[in-house]
Amino acid sequence: MMFKSFITFGPLNKKLLIPFLLALNQIIYNIFISYYPGKTNQILESYSTSIGHMLVLIIPKIKFFAKSEITTKKIIDDQKNCSKKSVFHYFILIFLYNIETLLLFGAAILERNSPKQSDYVKLPHAIGPFTKESFVVVFIAIVAYFLLKYKYYIHNIISLIAFVIMGVIIDIILKKFQEEFSDRNSTINAIYFFELIVEVLNFCYQKYMIDILFHYFYNVVFALGLDLFICNTIGILFYFSNEELKASFMDSFDDWGLLIPRFIINMIFQFIYFLLRILTLVYFTPTHLLICLSLSKFVVVLINHDDNIKYLSIIPFLFQFFSPIKNSSSTIL
Repeated sequence: MMFKSFITFGPLNKKLLIPFLLALNQIIYNIFISYYPGKTNQILESYSTSIGHMLVLIIPKIKFFAKSEITTKKIIDDQKNCSKKSVFHYFILIFLYNIETLLLFGAAILERNSPKQSDYVKLPHAIGPFTKESFVVVFIAIVAYFLLKYKYYIHNIISLIAFVIMGVIIDIILKKFQEEFSDRNSTINAIYFFELIVEVLNFCYQKYMIDILFHYFYNVVFALGLDLFICNTIGILFYFSNEELKASFMDSFDDWGLLIPRFIINMIFQFIYFLLRILTLVYFTPTHLLICLSLSKFVVVLINHDDNIKYLSIIPFLFQFFSPIKNSSSTIL
């Protein structure tokens, strides 16, 4: 006699591995950045990141990936989109990305004497309160509703509220509010707040370009990488016009044996990150992307936090991670 289980699972899709691999890559990368010895500089880190961005364009050149039906379709669609409207779409993309970058760099310069400043710039979703991610998820829901036409139901709204509450509980348990705001003035907090808003607009607009405007997603990543590379080159002129920043930049070259491997390893991690990030946006939603970053952040917190009370925060985080808000789009996930 056959018995049916009262617990059933839907069909598992291999694409579900993409966001989990993204989280795993960020966990390893966050640990690498936190513990790799030697000096570095934000300009050098950004150059490495920009090259990792642009290397994503080699993926469709690989024979195995070139056979992909979605890749072929996106190439054809993108070729059809080579028009003035297409240029305008990329202009908006780069404009949002540059505003986000400028806000981060501006806060970094204002806070350059703070020991936590460099970590925030390099790992914006690896430190700080979890309420920050809760705010981002709420803002993603608002932008996606208007821009991407996602549908939200009562259970999604309830889950969204619960997600925010769980983030606050985690921060109370880990005392993250004191850590974030104790030594930071209101101007810098405002800059980081607006940076998060622009980041959400950036994520959602990339999804809009892919799903609504049918732009080739690898070209989207390449455009951002090329823009970052150009901005870094311009930024070097600014660094050399300031003696303090110039000295910091030159100090980065004290130990070539550590600097070169760091540059290459960071480039590889960034290549994997931006590849998996754009694929997460292609197949899922911006909320999935944020949940992956939150997962990697939580693992790093568990590793670095000394107090054993950190294990109590696992409970509210599990409520966050398995929240149904991730499945609130109008598309089938």
